[in-house]
Amino acid sequence: MIACEAGSQLQAIADENGLEMWDVRIISSKLKYHTDLVADFFGLAWKNAFCIPQEAVNLTIFDIYRPPKPKQPFIGREAELDILHQHLNKQRVIIIEGIGGIGKTEILLQALETVNDILTVWLDVESYKTISDLRQALRRTFSKEGFTPRTEQELFAYLDNQSIRIIFDGLDRIAVSEWDPVIDFLSLLTRSTRQPKFVVTTQIEASNLEFEAFRLSLNTLTPEASEYLLSLAWEKQQQMRVNEVDVDWLVQLCDGHPLSLRLVMGLLRYHRNTRVVVDRLRSAGADEFKDPNRKQQKSSTALDVCLEAVYSHRESGIELMLLM
Repeated sequence: MIACEAGSQLQAIADENGLEMWDVRIISSKLKYHTDLVADFFGLAWKNAFCIPQEAVNLTIFDIYRPPKPKQPFIGREAELDILHQHLNKQRVIIIEGIGGIGKTEILLQALETVNDILTVWLDVESYKTISDLRQALRRTFSKEGFTPRTEQELFAYLDNQSIRIIFDGLDRIAVSEWDPVIDFLSLLTRSTRQPKFVVTTQIEASNLEFEAFRLSLNTLTPEASEYLLSLAWEKQQQMRVNEVDVDWLVQLCDGHPLSLRLVMGLLRYHRNTRVVVDRLRSAGADEFKDPNRKQQKSSTALDVCLEAVYSHRESGIELMLLM
């Protein structure tokens, strides 16, 4: 999805890549029907002032908390995706680990797209600051099905009879100081229920678990997969100027980091010139990118540089924000 000022050039990019462009009007029209979602994120005042009355729609928690749509193309993770498919069907608890932007959420979305065994509730943990917030949110979530748990024990008893999968996406967004209580809560949740399945994505390694869980650790993409992914940026583009030296530099910069690669793809589609993109990234770079003796860049540094280059488009009056 691209959220931006919908100029003709950006609209063409979206059309060529099967992307939707949403402006404030479209987002507003969609949110009006999601009263519970607006109430959870913005408060009851916004719900009452902004949304259509609840009686006008009939949404279940599986409508409100359904997984996002996966992105295409999905490249370089075929083996891991196959492994995840297998364990989604047979493992009760799955933990997907890896650095930020490595593709934890995306590989899970890809896997869920073809797994229809049970219904899924998707919780974006970034919306909650503390483990207490998350626990309350979980209780509110299932109160929307006509059941209002007064205690956590009542919630667990209810979940114990439900054949569902609950996703905690980005569990590391909870403050690091609360990580031990986070693990304690997961342990309590799995011990107190037998039916539901759980999937966690996290940057922080979940160690010292008191329950059985399958771990999938994601590493960076290979240089070959990275180069192929970048090549899709100009596959259908006309008048695209591609220099192999520039492409090699971009591959080395991103170091197999999927989010960095996708940001670079957005810059390539916009500028249609690998040299211009390289120059923008160099100008946005930290000191290590100007050091010819540095042989390898860190993925986190590469992401910072890519984001800086993307957001610097504001200087020319063009707001370009890629939500990868």
